[in-house]
Amino acid sequence: MTTLRIRKELKATPVEEAGVSYVDVSDPRSGESMRLYDFEWLIAERLAGSSPSEVATWAHQRFGFTTSAHDLIAFAGKLDKLGFVETHDSAAFGRGVAVRPTEPMAAVAPPPPSPAARVSTPEPTMQLDMDAIELDSGPVAPEPPTAPIAPPPIARPITAEVPLPAPTPLHPSLVLTDGPREPDRPAASTMQIEPDVEAQRPAVQLISPTVPVAPIDGGTEKRSSGVVWVLLLFLLGAGGYLVYDFLIAPGMEAARVKVSAAPAAKEFVKTYDGKATVGKAEGLVLSFGEAGKVADVMVAGNEVKEGTTVARLDGAAAIEKELADTHERESFYAAQLKAAQAKNNLAEVKKNEEKLAEKRKRIADLEARATKVRLVATGPGTIAEVMVTAGSAVNAGDAAVKLADKRTTVDFNLIATDAAGIKAGSAAAVVPETGGSASATAKVLDVNGSTVKVELLDDAGGTIKAGDAVLLVRAKVPNVIMLPLGSVMTTPEGEVQVFVLEGGVLRARPVTVLERSATDAFVSLGVRAGDQVVQNPTEQLKEGQKASVE
Repeated sequence: MTTLRIRKELKATPVEEAGVSYVDVSDPRSGESMRLYDFEWLIAERLAGSSPSEVATWAHQRFGFTTSAHDLIAFAGKLDKLGFVETHDSAAFGRGVAVRPTEPMAAVAPPPPSPAARVSTPEPTMQLDMDAIELDSGPVAPEPPTAPIAPPPIARPITAEVPLPAPTPLHPSLVLTDGPREPDRPAASTMQIEPDVEAQRPAVQLISPTVPVAPIDGGTEKRSSGVVWVLLLFLLGAGGYLVYDFLIAPGMEAARVKVSAAPAAKEFVKTYDGKATVGKAEGLVLSFGEAGKVADVMVAGNEVKEGTTVARLDGAAAIEKELADTHERESFYAAQLKAAQAKNNLAEVKKNEEKLAEKRKRIADLEARATKVRLVATGPGTIAEVMVTAGSAVNAGDAAVKLADKRTTVDFNLIATDAAGIKAGSAAAVVPETGGSASATAKVLDVNGSTVKVELLDDAGGTIKAGDAVLLVRAKVPNVIMLPLGSVMTTPEGEVQVFVLEGGVLRARPVTVLERSATDAFVSLGVRAGDQVVQNPTEQLKEGQKASVE
C-alpha cells in the first residue's frame, strides 16, 4: 500500500474569519500560498501513514460526512498539483490503480452503472476499498471535465462573479475493472460526499473554492438561496455601518468641551426651610402660680440676670428649706447604695434604692411647687414695672412684675416634623440669609408646635443685627465643593456624576450632592479642588474618550 507524505517545510497557519476556521498553507520554496478549510488540511495530514479507506472512515467519524477512497485519491492529486506532496511519493500515489465498487451509499445518489460500463471516477453511490486496488497497465482516455458544485455554507466571502474551472481529471490509468467506460455519462465532481441523513449536513467539496460557482442544475431553489445570502450579507454590512457611525465612531472622535476648575473645599451649612427676622424680645409679665401673701419683691429699675428671683410668696421660704434638706438626704442615700453594691449586700441595696427613689420624687414635687411661689427672670433685663407690694395677697395668675427683656430673639416657623426634633434649651446656630461664612451662636428658648424661639448669644462679629433675615442651621458639613449646577448630570441608570478632563481624556466621576440651589450643586465626594470639570456635559460623552478644551 502506498501512502502520501506532505512536505515538511510547508507552513500551516490556523486562521478564523467570520466564525469560519481555515488553514493558510504557504510554500517557502515557491513563495505561493493556499487557504484551505481546516477539515481539508486535517484530511491531508491524515493521509500520511494511512490508506485512503482508513482516512475515509476517520473523516466520517470526525466530521460527520461520508466520502470514498477514490475521492481521497483525487484529493491527493490536487495536493500534488499544488506542490504540497513529497516528489518521490507523488508518482507512486498517482499511479493508475483498478478499483472494485463496494457496498452502495445512500439511496439519494443515482444508481451505479452496468457492469459493462467503464468510467474514470466513481459514481456518488460507490465507496472505494483500497484492498481491492490492483495495478492495470492498460491506459484509458482522460475523463471529461466535471460539473462544478455549489460551495458549502461556510465558503469564503464572495470576491468575484466568475465560474470555477473544471477539476483536473484523475490519472488516466485509474479505471474500473468491471466494465468499459460509459462515454456519455458525466463524471462526478472532484469530491463525492454522501449526505448524512441524520444530521442533514450540506455537501462538502475538498480544496476550497475562492470564487462562487454556479448551481449544478441552475434551479430556482439554488438561485433563491444565493439571493438570500447576498441580502443577508447586505443587511449585516448596513447594520455594522450604522453601529459604527452612531455608537463607535462618536466615542472614538475627540470631543470639544468647556471646563472650569473646581474651587477649594469649604464648610457647607445646611439650614432648615423657613427664614425669620431678628428682633428684640418683648417685655415679659411674670405671675405667681398659686395664691398667697407676697413675702418680698424687687423694685422697678433693677437690672437682673437670667435665674434671678425677683419676687416670692411667704410659703417659698419653707419650700426652699425643705428642698435643700431633701437634696442633702438624696446625696446620703446615694452614697449608701454605692457602698451596699460594693459589698454585694442585696438587702441594703434594695433598702437604699427605695429611699433614693423616695427622695428624688419629693425633690421633683418641691421644685414644681417652688416655680409657683417664686418669680425668676428668664434672661437678662430690667424690672420695668411692679404691680404688687410686700405683704399683699395675690391670686394665682395675677400679674406681679413686668421685665424689659434685653435679649435678641428670633421666632422660626418650621415644618412641624422639623420642629418636633428640636428641644428647648439645646444649642443652636443662626446664619444670614444672604450667605457667607458668619454664624451666630444661639440657644433654643421654646418650642411651641411648629414655632421655635431662639435667643442669639452673639451677633456673629457684628454681621447679624435686629431686622436682618436669618436661617436656622440644621447641620454643618466640612470639605464641600460648590460646582455649577449644569456640570452635574444623571445617567440613564440613575447615577449622579461629573466629567473631569485629565490629560486629554474624559473621566466619569460619581459624586455625592448634598444640596442644589438654583445655580449651584454642593458636592461632598467625587471631586477634588483644581479638577477640570466639564460644563454642561451631554450624553454623547463617554468614559475614556479623548477631548480638548474649546
